[in-house]
Amino acid sequence: MKIKMTVKKTISLSKEDYDLIKINAQERGKSFSQFLRETALIRIREDDKLTLAEYLRKYIEPIDEEEQAEIDEMRRNGKLDIDPEEWEQIKKEHGI
Repeated sequence: MKIKMTVKKTISLSKEDYDLIKINAQERGKSFSQFLRETALIRIREDDKLTLAEYLRKYIEPIDEEEQAEIDEMRRNGKLDIDPEEWEQIKKEHGI
């Protein structure tokens, strides 16, 4: 039988966020901690299913032209391993 180690963390939340999480946890019959843990794990699993293009679109701000030029140079020199079709989709979506 494998024993899971428990770690306690202190987090800072605005009063509004705290109240929203607390209400949602109570509505689902969960403790505050259990609700946070479960929703975080769900989000992680969902994000793990995203393609690189989907992940970038969801979380990353568009880059400037100078940074884009550096990335293009890395691709030309074989220092950046990315699927060409996915790369073109990323560029199109970010107006590059």
